[in-house]
Amino acid sequence: MRRATRERLEAWMSVMGTRWQGTTALLFCGMGFLSAACSALSGLDDFEIGSGAGAGSVTGTAGSGPGGQGGAGASGGNGGVVVSSGGEGGNGGHGPCQPGTTRSCYTGPTGTEGVGVCRVGVSTCTDERTWGECEGEITPSPELIFNDLDDDCGGTTLVDGDLLVRYLINEAATGLGAGQLFDSASNPMNLALDTGGAALFFTEPSPGQRGLRWPTRATNAMAWAHLTGGKIQQRLGSQKAATLEFVLDVDGTDANMTLFFIGTDALDFSADRLSVRFNELEEPRLYVNGSMVGQLPINMNTTGRSVLQIAIDTTQETASNRRRFYLDGILQEAKGTPPARDTMFDLASSVVFLLGNAGQGLRSPEATLHYAAIYTRALSSLELRNNATALLANDDAP
Repeated sequence: MRRATRERLEAWMSVMGTRWQGTTALLFCGMGFLSAACSALSGLDDFEIGSGAGAGSVTGTAGSGPGGQGGAGASGGNGGVVVSSGGEGGNGGHGPCQPGTTRSCYTGPTGTEGVGVCRVGVSTCTDERTWGECEGEITPSPELIFNDLDDDCGGTTLVDGDLLVRYLINEAATGLGAGQLFDSASNPMNLALDTGGAALFFTEPSPGQRGLRWPTRATNAMAWAHLTGGKIQQRLGSQKAATLEFVLDVDGTDANMTLFFIGTDALDFSADRLSVRFNELEEPRLYVNGSMVGQLPINMNTTGRSVLQIAIDTTQETASNRRRFYLDGILQEAKGTPPARDTMFDLASSVVFLLGNAGQGLRSPEATLHYAAIYTRALSSLELRNNATALLANDDAP
């Protein structure tokens, strides 16, 4: 009798030509409809009704094992009623893994895996079917001093945290290469090379010491980029700290010859929002918001290839600490009036970023620039010494 009732139900459903979920059919039962068929459905978790012609179906297989879940009903034929009964649920359902299995893992920032000291680890599936801790991995850490390792996994042994721009200036050994200096920092701001009708070329006086050469002073030769909306204004503008870092070899300069320039094309020093110029004694001077705020009293023509670093932090209570000059990683006594406390870099009006010239033009020194970088904080004395040591050894791949 039960089989006959079920067959009559299947025939009726075939005429309907639609698919039903088990909960809907059970609703009919609860409302008193299809009462003859309710006993056939009693205790079933779900069923579905196919369309078209064809006959019945099979029931699903019950789930088993710890944390198992009910088995799914098998597919029916082309039509007919598919009645599927799920098995009894386990204690908590399936987890994402099988106990004892392992997989590679890494929790460090994207792009640092396999760079420097950073390495993947191994995670093991627990008895609770969840992945355990990532064991054995090495993620970025602050750059350790003088260990010749890339601890922060930035691709160099230099400090890479808070790096804004970095130009290794290793694009070619001669000529103009691709006509650009490539920024190795994130969201790169590459600089175009402009000979300005004068000589400007790559050189390699020794292995690991490629650089860009200005053989004549007071020309329009430069490396440059427009600033409007760029990362320099976005990340450095209105800030109170920065570090400027260069590897250079100066042969000769005149007053106001310029190594580094962020500003406008105004014809006076108001153009210099952040810059490094030389005076007539070939001593580097730092300008912030149009004012000279520090001078290194060393003739750079006498130092040969050297590392010049200037750390700026106007939040410092001691005025002399608001700008610190370093030569080859060694702190030097500076001259000039430091910036006022909490002075911010006013770069809103700045339109250009230049190496080897100023916005007014005709400000190139006779020099070779091997490396240039800007950080958005004042590096510590140990960090600066670490960088200088690496750069003196090899500024092409420190």
